[in-house]
Amino acid sequence: MRGIIVGTSLYCSELLKQAKEELVETEFGKVPVKKIDNTLVIFRHHGSRPPHRVNHAANISALKASGATELILFASAGSLKPEIRPPCFAVVGDYIHLDPPTFFSSKISHKTPLVDPNLSKELFEAASKHGKTYKNLTYWQAKGPRFETKAEIRMMAKFADLVGMNIASEATLASELDIPVGLICTVDNYGNGVGGATVDQKDFYKAVKANTKKVEAVFKELLK
Repeated sequence: MRGIIVGTSLYCSELLKQAKEELVETEFGKVPVKKIDNTLVIFRHHGSRPPHRVNHAANISALKASGATELILFASAGSLKPEIRPPCFAVVGDYIHLDPPTFFSSKISHKTPLVDPNLSKELFEAASKHGKTYKNLTYWQAKGPRFETKAEIRMMAKFADLVGMNIASEATLASELDIPVGLICTVDNYGNGVGGATVDQKDFYKAVKANTKKVEAVFKELLK
């Protein structure tokens, strides 16, 4: 069974509003899980929870307990490179997260996080039908909730292509549970200072809303 975690861009989706929802209890907390046909869906922010307070352990555990055998992670990201021009889609091939979460806080276990190439291929093919899509990009996860400084963006751009606040945590935890993951971002803005851009919350949400229909179209392609 496929599990999908989505962000703010699909809150207004009629498809998800009508989906059956079940409250799944985990050792990390209760999580509302929607089901559409044979696909499980979670809104990561559970309404308006800020990025640094998202309960990733509960979300991933709830999908695992509900029978998910693979995960697709949707998120918004900022471009770190002038040539990656928003709006567009980006399939993530690798990521950097310097403070990753873990399920293994009481025992030694060394897992190597991986992004599944088959899911990545499927994501690229689906997104390419609905807009410019880049593949095999590197994502840098920042903590949030604030946007990054220009100096931070310059540093990140030396090592990554995108910056965001969530999916590296989710991918790491999924890998610890041996669940294959695919990661796709809507690139809604430039990072602070890239190409002279200044990041503003109002403009960010406006861009996210403008891309909603395209995100929903890709989401529908991935339902099983």
